[in-house]
Amino acid sequence: MSDIQAGCGEAIITPPLGVELTGYGYYLERKAEEVADDLKVRAIYIRHERETVILISCDLLSLSVEFTDERRKELAARHNLPISNILLACIHTHAGPAIHALPGLGEVDPECQATVSRAILEAVESAQRDCRQAEMSYIHEMVTPIGYNRRKGGFAPIDPVLKAIIFTRQNGRKIYLVSYACHPVVLGEVNMVSADWPGALIARIEQDGHQGMFLQGFCGDVNPVSRRRGMGTVEGLQLYGEILYRHIVAAQRWAVAVGTPQIKAVENRVRLPLNVPSCEEIESLRKNLPEYLRKVPLYDQFIDGWADRAIERHAEFRQESFLSNVPVQAISLGEIKILGLPGEVFSSYSLKLMERKRSPLMTVGYAGGNVGYLPTSDAYDIDVDYACYQAPRFYGLFPFARELETILLRECNRILGC
Repeated sequence: MSDIQAGCGEAIITPPLGVELTGYGYYLERKAEEVADDLKVRAIYIRHERETVILISCDLLSLSVEFTDERRKELAARHNLPISNILLACIHTHAGPAIHALPGLGEVDPECQATVSRAILEAVESAQRDCRQAEMSYIHEMVTPIGYNRRKGGFAPIDPVLKAIIFTRQNGRKIYLVSYACHPVVLGEVNMVSADWPGALIARIEQDGHQGMFLQGFCGDVNPVSRRRGMGTVEGLQLYGEILYRHIVAAQRWAVAVGTPQIKAVENRVRLPLNVPSCEEIESLRKNLPEYLRKVPLYDQFIDGWADRAIERHAEFRQESFLSNVPVQAISLGEIKILGLPGEVFSSYSLKLMERKRSPLMTVGYAGGNVGYLPTSDAYDIDVDYACYQAPRFYGLFPFARELETILLRECNRILGC
């Protein structure tokens, strides 16, 4: 066996019935009435010689950068690690409780938030206790897509590569760290708790006696194919889980072994430029809604709240038209690179980064928090684009500037070369 050690742990964060769920439209008051499958925090603890990294995935829509930083700093102190060695991400299910305060998209339940904080610590401690020697390998497999580009209405651009890092222990049991890019919205606007298709994939891995953890890819513009027909079913989740698991099993015959993986972690904070309109423009946006937004239920209530907040903080953002403290994180496990960005990243980012990187790259969205959609520059040409112009009103206050893509790609390529 190699001298790498890996362990996997988990803790349940399923909310009580009656808690408001988050995602989809405005002020839906969508309360949990049943549980399709338990929500969990999962962690993988990886150790090689004196270096350790901790990877954590939460079955939640998103977390704020501030909340994520607090949890990572606490873990860093407990485990005597730099914060850069701890990656904390969400799978982005739309069938979980609100932990991240997003106006109009569900009220944050403080008890659920406290449960998540405790569960993160518990999952990591469990993973540390589970650490055993393991052989490490990886697969990068182009698969039949379960998602399509919802902006383009077809299968391009999407990231078609299923990525998995496999830790095989002496008893034959495996830990699968899996990543794929597709919004977990198969179930649609139901009053049901679920980790959606990523949960079904991990459950399928567990059925065969193994352990697994899922990291969501850059899926900001990718929806499940089943969403074209409306809301899906639990059977639909299981189908997607089965499809992807079969791809993993089949691809293992070509898995690439990693002998003595050197572990390294780097993180930088960047500023992202914002487009801040004048107070007059804000009032005009409030009063003169385009026809397609007038048809959105309760959007007038949402836009009133946004306009009030935007005017209240207008002077502050006019003076400093940037969103600061945005983490960009890279972890190396031998030749494998894991890149985390804190947002709903468009799939083209993955494609462009993989063109530049010869080493295997696992791109992870909703990592280190979530500052909103991170579109490509061409998306700003469409003045009704949801990701560019509407979603920033609940993630923050103002849209990012068009040069966002250039700044992020430059920083990602730089940090991946460290």
